[in-house]
Amino acid sequence: MPDRTLAGWGYIYDATTGELISAATVIADPLPPALGLLELAAPFDPATQEWRPLQRAFLPINPAVLLTRLIAERNALNVRIAQLGGI
Repeated sequence: MPDRTLAGWGYIYDATTGELISAATVIADPLPPALGLLELAAPFDPATQEWRPLQRAFLPINPAVLLTRLIAERNALNVRIAQLGGI
């Protein structure tokens, strides 16, 4: 099976479930029928976007969810600093 180089990024997903399987700049050509391909000019930003299997797309993270994640990360960092005796 020959390869195909993409102009940007390719995101391969299960065509039945929408589950994201892989990211690549070079893919098999043709892809097996059970797989789908989303091509983007640039890689997605995991800090602000998430994969949505039903839409088979990267969509913005809900601001409330993003805020909750940032607060959790800050709290975990504060705990780690306290464990190390502070800075």
